[in-house]
Order: sequence, then structure tokens, then C-alpha cells
Amino acid sequence: MLEKERLDRSIVCECEAVTAEEVRYAVDELDVNNLVDLRRRSRVGMGTCQAELCACRAAGLMNRFEVATPRQSTTQLSAFMEERWRGIEPIAWGKLFAKPNLPLGCMVAYWV
Repeated sequence: MLEKERLDRSIVCECEAVTAEEVRYAVDELDVNNLVDLRRRSRVGMGTCQAELCACRAAGLMNRFEVATPRQSTTQLSAFMEERWRGIEPIAWGKLFAKPNLPLGCMVAYWV
């Protein structure tokens, strides 16, 4: 029981102050079954960092709560990040392009 309580209190998205308990509620009560639906129901990934910090945590929780398999979580995470960065990529160039693409590059390198 203690482990569940500790997990539920943990912060998933710092920007929007979303906890694991809120993710669990969205999965159990609101029929959320992918990261896009989770974003719509809880605002995970909609803060200042645009999912840079929380998307992996959210995907991990979706797997932990048995909503998605590890492969599905990875596929959803890739699509989710691509969608979150879609509007930023065309306007960033030069030095501005390097900074937002560093975390994205790390994620792409991990998936290859």
C-alpha cells in the first residue's frame, strides 16, 4: 500500500502539476488509453516544456497501469513528441534550432 501511495503522490508533469494519481484516475475513470487522450484530460505535456520533461514518465505510467505494452508506449511516445514539437520546428533555426532539438535528438538516438 505504501508503494502505491508514494507513486500516486509523485509528480508526472511539473509544468502543469499533474500527479500519477491523476493519471491513474484518467485511465480508470475517464477511459484514457493513449498519451494524446491523457494530454486532453490532464494537460500532461501542455506546459512550458511541451512534454520535454514529462512525456517519458507518462508513457511509463501508461505501461505500468497496463493500458499499453512497452512497444505501444514507445510508439505512442514517439507520435506524441512529434505532435508536440510540430509547431516549434519550422520557426527554429540557427542557435534557436540547436536548443529545442537537443532533447528530441536524445530521444531519437535512444529509439534507433
